[in-house]
Amino acid sequence: MSGLSSLTVRPQIGSETKAGRFELELPGESGKPAERVTQIIQPRVTQCDGLATQPFDLQAVTEGRLANEIDPKLVDKVCGEAMAAYPEIGRFVFQRGRGAFAAGDLERAGAYFEQAYQMGHVRAGQVLGRMYYLGAGIDRDRKKAVSLYRKAAERGDAYALHSLGMAEIKGEGTGQNEKAGLEKLLQSVEAGHTFSFNAIGEFYLSGDHVDENIDRAVYYYNRSAAREDIYGYLNMGTLYRDGKGTAQDHKAALGWFEKAHEGGHPSAGTAIGLLYFNGQGVEKSEAQATRWFRESAQRGDAWGAYNTAWMLGQQTGEAAARDRIRMLAMATAVDPTSPAAEKGREDLKAANRKLKAKVLQQTLTDLGFEPGPVDGQPGRKTRDALSNFFTSSELDPVQGDTALIALVKAQWEQSRPRYDLF
Repeated sequence: MSGLSSLTVRPQIGSETKAGRFELELPGESGKPAERVTQIIQPRVTQCDGLATQPFDLQAVTEGRLANEIDPKLVDKVCGEAMAAYPEIGRFVFQRGRGAFAAGDLERAGAYFEQAYQMGHVRAGQVLGRMYYLGAGIDRDRKKAVSLYRKAAERGDAYALHSLGMAEIKGEGTGQNEKAGLEKLLQSVEAGHTFSFNAIGEFYLSGDHVDENIDRAVYYYNRSAAREDIYGYLNMGTLYRDGKGTAQDHKAALGWFEKAHEGGHPSAGTAIGLLYFNGQGVEKSEAQATRWFRESAQRGDAWGAYNTAWMLGQQTGEAAARDRIRMLAMATAVDPTSPAAEKGREDLKAANRKLKAKVLQQTLTDLGFEPGPVDGQPGRKTRDALSNFFTSSELDPVQGDTALIALVKAQWEQSRPRYDLF
C-alpha cells in the first residue's frame, strides 16, 4: 500500500478528453483477503503542453504547435509554473526551452534543452543538434549535430529522422549516403512531418535524388501549406512564380510569399524583393527590392544578405561600401555551405582590406569591446579587443575574414533572431 502514492500515469495524445479506469489487486495481509482498488483518472493537459508542445514529440501529451505559433513570454510563464509543479518531468523543461529559443535567448534555450536531454527527453537531443548544426550561439559542429540526430532517430523521432536524413543526403557532418538518407526522410514523411513534405517536394520539383515529378511536388507543398507551415507557403509561392504545376501568376505568388513572411519565414522577404527587382506582379522598384532583401538578411537569410550587398555595390561612398562588407559577412554567417555563402566569401575576400578593418573595428566597438579608433589600421588594441571577444564568447579564435564573419554573426545574434524558424 505504501507504494500507491508514487504511482504515476503518462497520458497519451488525445487522452485529455477520456477518463481512464485502473484496477489494482493488492495481496492480503495477516490472513485478510486480497483487496481490489479501483481508481478513475481524468488526464489534464497543462497550459505548458497546450502552448508549447512540438509536433510529433514522442513524449508529448497533446497535439503540437509549429515554431511560428509560439508566444515566447506566455510559454516562459506557464512552462516555468509546470516545471515548479512537476520538477521531474523533462518535457516541461524542453517546452520552456522552445519559448526561450523563440525569444532568441540562445543561452537559456541551450541550457533548457541540455537539461531536458539529460532528463531523457528525446526531442531535446534533436533540437540541441540543430543548434550545433546552425552554430546558434555556439561554435558550429555538424558532426556533433549528426550524433545527436542519430540518437533521437534511433528512438523513432520524426524531426530527427528528417534532420539525419537530410544530413546523409548532403553529406554534412557525416559520410554522404543518399539511399539511407532518403529512407529516413520518407519515414519522416510517413509520420507527417511538414519539413519533410517540403524537402521531398523540392526533390520532386528539381529531379534531385528522385525522378522529377511536378505533380508530386505540388501534392507535398499543398500538404505542408494546409498544415499552416510557413515553408509550405513559400513553396506554393514559388510554384505560382515559376508556373510549375500551375499557371504562372505573380500576384498569387506574392500573396503566398507575404503569408510566409508574416509567419516569420527567414527568406520570404528575399522572394518578395526579387518580384520588385524584376517588376513581376508589382511595379519595378529597386528601393523596395533592397528593403525586402535587407529584412530577410536581418532574419538570417543568406541570399537576402548577399542581394543587399549587391544592391549596395551599385552605390557610391564609404558608408555604402562598409555596409556592403557587413552584408557579405552576414551572407556567410548562418549557413557557410550555402551557394550564397560561397559567393559572399569570394566577394568579401576581394573587398578593400582597409574598409574590412574598419568594419571589424566598428563591430568590436558596437559589441562593447575597445579596439581603439575606427581607422582601418588594426594595431595592438584591435588585436586585444578581438582576443577578448573570443574569450568572452567562448568561441574558437580565428583571424582575417573569418574573424569579421564571427563578429558580424555575434552582433546579429544580439538582435535575438528566430533560429527556431530555420
